[in-house]
Amino acid sequence: MRMFWESLRPGARELEKHLFRILLEAESRSNRQAVLDLSSRYSRLDEGLQTVVPLSFLTRVNEPYDHPFLCHAADKKSPAHPYSMLCRAALLLKLATGMAEANLQAVGMRPTQHFESWWHGFGIEHGLWSPQTKPDLPEELWGDIDLALEDIEAAPAKYRYDWTLALKESAFRVCETERVALWGLFR
Repeated sequence: MRMFWESLRPGARELEKHLFRILLEAESRSNRQAVLDLSSRYSRLDEGLQTVVPLSFLTRVNEPYDHPFLCHAADKKSPAHPYSMLCRAALLLKLATGMAEANLQAVGMRPTQHFESWWHGFGIEHGLWSPQTKPDLPEELWGDIDLALEDIEAAPAKYRYDWTLALKESAFRVCETERVALWGLFR
């Protein structure tokens, strides 16, 4: 549960970093290169991208394995495991809202300002906050999830009944994936 939410939290770029590496490897395979040779091309990448995605990561010297979230999403068992389906849906949600936000920014719109009445109403309608306690930014909604994850980790695990009883509203909070859409639109 923590891995799932940490992958989607506001400002998290781990999934994008891993997807970038996978994309470069797929491009290399399509060009019939046996080994991904980035040493000559890496210096042409944007400096900011080089800071976030070091060459040692791209060449799998550091962090040689794909992110577990992406491994679950890529699982091709039939029938698909529900967790794999959830990861696929969450990945699509994260990427789609991120792209929408980038397009809005490109035309000079600031979603936090231009769509404030929409996201405020969306949060109230979906029970993400009460009408009296609107967050200044949707990123503030991470605290609820982080606390819920701590509750889940501390809950008794011997019997499911005791576990769900101990969680109270925390079990409900970690089902509110609508938060991911808000985080993706408001970077």
